[in-house]
Amino acid sequence: LIKKNYKFIEHNVSILVTKWLQWLKNQKGLSLNTHKAYERDLNVFFNFIYHHKNNGLVTLNLLNQLELVDFRSWLSNLSIGPPIRSIKTIARYRASLNSFINYANNKELLKNNKIKMLGKLKVPKSLPRPIDYKQILRIIKCVEENNNDWLKSRNKAIIFLLWGCGLRIKEALSLNLENVVNDTIIIQGKGDKQRIIPLINEVKNILYLWISKRKNVQKNEPIFIGKRGNRLSPRTIQILIANIRKKLDLASNITPHSFRHSFATHLIEEGVDLRTLQNLL
Repeated sequence: LIKKNYKFIEHNVSILVTKWLQWLKNQKGLSLNTHKAYERDLNVFFNFIYHHKNNGLVTLNLLNQLELVDFRSWLSNLSIGPPIRSIKTIARYRASLNSFINYANNKELLKNNKIKMLGKLKVPKSLPRPIDYKQILRIIKCVEENNNDWLKSRNKAIIFLLWGCGLRIKEALSLNLENVVNDTIIIQGKGDKQRIIPLINEVKNILYLWISKRKNVQKNEPIFIGKRGNRLSPRTIQILIANIRKKLDLASNITPHSFRHSFATHLIEEGVDLRTLQNLL
């Protein structure tokens, strides 16, 4: 797994890295791309340490002796380049090394946690971005693969509401049966502002299919519930999308809110005027 031409890495370190990579794959369930990125990041760190310590063999003993200043020098080297790296990329390098060192410490092969003394990097938050139409179809297909018909129907209805109505995840999950009136839904949005969203047939059919699976649901009761019968938490859907994202190897900033952005983008592409779109949102 560690490239054989990296002769400056001690055999024991190479074995440790191999076990760590296997752990990432089997226990953490990282995507193939993330797995490869972590391996490349660690190779960059070893390369730096090799030259930083006057071309000395990278051993477990050396890794144990690293001081805070060594980790700071490594971060500085990443920032200066070459190549020039973004803050996000540097943060990923650090996350990769953190993961490796934590694993080695937990296995009691290393006793060096000085990397944790580094100050936190200020990484700009990624804005949710529209999801490509084909990707949305892949996500829906992934939801449909669930063997539990109850969960499949519920999760599919939520995604159709997010994408087909441009709802925020909290708005969708706050809906009661009384909020669905004929071919519309009534939303109580931010600042107690009420808006009425039309339900196109595709969304309405999927929504009513889910509602039909709710037995004796009352008008003042939530449409979307968990297995215990309580109103569904946004965290449940966030985890669902995160798991689908990993399975399909999608971009890391695709979240439930991305469907709202997709709703707006796809309507603009179809020629909907901005004033109408603003009212819908």
